[in-house]
Amino acid sequence: MPLASPQPQGAGSTGKLLFINASRVVGGGYTSELISLDLVSKSTKKISTSLPAIFDYVSSSVVCDGTYYAVGTNAPVAMGLVAVDMSTGNATIHPTESKLAHALACSSAAGKLLMVMSEFTTPPTFSLREYDVVSGSTTAMYTFPAVSWGGWDSTFSFAKPGELWATFPLGKDIMKQTSGELYIVDTATGKLKDHKETKGGLFGGGPGEPYLVVPSEGDTFLWLLAKKGVKTAAEDLIACKGDKSGSHIAVDGCKPAKELWAMGLPPAICDSTTYVAATIGSDPIVPIYSVSPSGKEMQVTTVNIAAPEYVFGTLACSPASA
Repeated sequence: MPLASPQPQGAGSTGKLLFINASRVVGGGYTSELISLDLVSKSTKKISTSLPAIFDYVSSSVVCDGTYYAVGTNAPVAMGLVAVDMSTGNATIHPTESKLAHALACSSAAGKLLMVMSEFTTPPTFSLREYDVVSGSTTAMYTFPAVSWGGWDSTFSFAKPGELWATFPLGKDIMKQTSGELYIVDTATGKLKDHKETKGGLFGGGPGEPYLVVPSEGDTFLWLLAKKGVKTAAEDLIACKGDKSGSHIAVDGCKPAKELWAMGLPPAICDSTTYVAATIGSDPIVPIYSVSPSGKEMQVTTVNIAAPEYVFGTLACSPASA
């Protein structure tokens, strides 16, 4: 059966999200749980309790054609893709060619997913790939030139249908850069549509390095940045307006946004709404915010997870049936 359209099924219409209550313990009798969260009733429902504890689930996840997919990592020892049948809760593991996945999206092609993946080169090699669910093989669509990476999967976004937005810091030292760059790749053709840097490039001044990007239909977009030389990243996170209409990306209108710090956990993109699970340390109370490309934010609920054995994992949009 063909997978769903490139746009994930949205909580904007169903009022539900999916998250993983992930075990902190590798083995040891603990397993991770896939849970549905109803944003209206604030209630939760367990979809699966059979996710392998060997993996951490802190990267991307998506639902395509009745199957939930999440990146599982125990890098560099093991990595793969966990697939959960939404009707039965049964979980299976798919290999990913010893490549580490960072972002997932449904593909319009039957039995395929879109992935941003990296290989363990020096520096890491990032690429947009089409993943065959049955064979576990990938086909490279676009390979990025040598780039730096701050370690945050939230810097990649499939939020705008037909496009991958990827942002990178201009510099090697994590959390010490003031400049960044943006790549926009056509997910149908694999061709680069746009590439721009903040003004001044590597040696220019700027408010911080890329942490999370929220694309929009026009030239302006929401860009969360981590300020240079931070001691506590959450305290110094800022939300800015990026403008790519010129020869360089202009950044202004920055305001404090420490409440949106999620340690790089990618947001869930549901219809036109971005949901951020603001995880800070090991606090079992996890607030969830809705964020628009204009920067308007609103706390929609909180989730209380079981500590200390568990930690809030990846967030995704839920189909109506979950």
